[in-house]
Amino acid sequence: ANLTRLCLDRRGEQTDLDFLEGGRIMIKYKLPLAEIVEGKFFASVQELSSGYATFDYEHQGYRESDIVKVQVALNGDVVDEMSFLCLRDTAPDKAKAWCEKLQKLIPRQMFEVRIQARIGSKPIAKAVVKPVRKQVIRDSFLGKGDPSRIEKLLQRQKDGKARMREISNVQVPPEVFVEIMRI
Repeated sequence: ANLTRLCLDRRGEQTDLDFLEGGRIMIKYKLPLAEIVEGKFFASVQELSSGYATFDYEHQGYRESDIVKVQVALNGDVVDEMSFLCLRDTAPDKAKAWCEKLQKLIPRQMFEVRIQARIGSKPIAKAVVKPVRKQVIRDSFLGKGDPSRIEKLLQRQKDGKARMREISNVQVPPEVFVEIMRI
């Protein structure tokens, strides 16, 4: 029952079910190759069968699928190296996982980094890397002073960060590109 559920979850179509001698069963499914390679299918089969099941496959040809290109944008700029293809049904979940992973991997900058995954121009997932914040109030007054002066300092800091966001690029370390592929 668990193996059939695994195959159905991987977009499989059952073609045959044979009961063999010794209480063994041979189940035949047609599965997309992408589901076998990408999803660690063999490891899941071994885990569900406690190592007793075997797995064999034959190439059956190509079939049409509803695949979309998910683009990842950092502060509105599309990063082609992080774009990926996936099924339209699984795109929102996979895009959300990529955004959350990128949020953890991209180091904090002096400005806010908006991470957005989208299909075409339609956003399907987003995350935000919070900026490094300098304590303007603590450095200048230790929390004391005229409230209007403190408000003025905070507003100046906010305006400076907005200007910085307009003219600067997001610094993405090379390790992020390698690590994001492990999802």
